[in-house]
Amino acid sequence: MIELHPLTVPTTCAELIEQLRIGAMRDYPEGSTFRIREIAGRRYWYVQAPTTALGRPPERYVGLDTPALAASVTAARAARADADRRRIMVRSLLAAGLPRPDSWVGDVLGALASAGVFRLRGVVVGTIAYQAYGALLGVRMKAETLRTGDVDLAQDFGVSVAIDDVLELDMLSLLRSVSPGFQPITDAFNPRHATAYADGAGLRVDVLTTARGGAPRKPSA
Repeated sequence: MIELHPLTVPTTCAELIEQLRIGAMRDYPEGSTFRIREIAGRRYWYVQAPTTALGRPPERYVGLDTPALAASVTAARAARADADRRRIMVRSLLAAGLPRPDSWVGDVLGALASAGVFRLRGVVVGTIAYQAYGALLGVRMKAETLRTGDVDLAQDFGVSVAIDDVLELDMLSLLRSVSPGFQPITDAFNPRHATAYADGAGLRVDVLTTARGGAPRKPSA
């Protein structure tokens, strides 16, 4: 039998997601410049942080122009993030019985987000993503409190090639900022490439992408 969460749970979750999106935009330094580029008939937002002692930072991709993103850019230009309000919403969701990730998972996802992994359309898949479905759907999912030592990331191969932007740090450096013990797990067919990383304490991050053509004999860059 399906067990539903109170309506306040998915409502609060949706509001929290919107606040996080706005908050992420507001995290750019004061004086950042947002602008739209038109590429192949589609409009995309880019942002450039203000000049520092090291010079003018490069322009960075934000996302496809949508009403929601345009509204977020407007809010980012006008106001600061309301972090306290977001914390209250998180506490209310936890009090309703929603699962929370282990602290190391939060640290890894936070580091990846700060470096631009999700801005470049990377997504979380697997058990960590499954834990979030119940809140979004308003349904108590079976085994949603399942704990795992893995974080699975995915990005469509075509997207990674098409977007003219890159991560601020390589994946290994990002993960070592969370746990210095992370080491690359090399591919059997190409030892110079790694598609997974582990820290020796049972923590593992796998990087996935869509397959193209026949069964590949080497990892996709």
